[in-house]
Amino acid sequence: VGGGGVYRRCPPSLEKGVPCEEKALLAEPHLVSPVLSGMRAVMTRGTGRGLYTNPGLPAGLRVYGKTGTADAIGIKEELPWKVELGVYGKPHSWFVALAEPAADAECAPAVPRRLGLALVIPRGGLGALNAGPAAAEIINAMYKLELFGKPEELEKAAQAALAAAPAPGAARPGASPAPPNASPAPPPPSPTPPPAR
Repeated sequence: VGGGGVYRRCPPSLEKGVPCEEKALLAEPHLVSPVLSGMRAVMTRGTGRGLYTNPGLPAGLRVYGKTGTADAIGIKEELPWKVELGVYGKPHSWFVALAEPAADAECAPAVPRRLGLALVIPRGGLGALNAGPAAAEIINAMYKLELFGKPEELEKAAQAALAAAPAPGAARPGASPAPPNASPAPPPPSPTPPPAR
């Protein structure tokens, strides 16, 4: 999804300069855009929206995400951790994210410096409350390590892109005007965390 529908299998040695095997899984890269749009909605108005305030995400990044809570029956290998065999126990907590510079085009099939992350906490409970915050901490660490670029430059570019964006409800150049009976644009997402379950 993060690479425009192209699967890359790189050698386990991760040796610099060694080519990765690539295979296109989709006929057109733009076919990943609806998936990215859904993952973006998770972060702006879904179960991941609370991560912007707790623990917080960098202003210079755009994050796409998917929280998950996977029910699981206890297996033999979990007995040392007091997980009952053959019984549904506490669910696994997981979170998948793509992070990219916020100044880049939203939901574009492929973006330079877009990084992916998948995190699972066995028997960790709700994904939004456990794996999500852990993934946000990792994203913050990647940001501080300048894996996306210099933080000052990313934040400055994000502010410039925001200032250049048309106001909500304003017509974009070349766009068809809205019909007279069109509904107004929805309000921007609230930064409040999701309700506890």
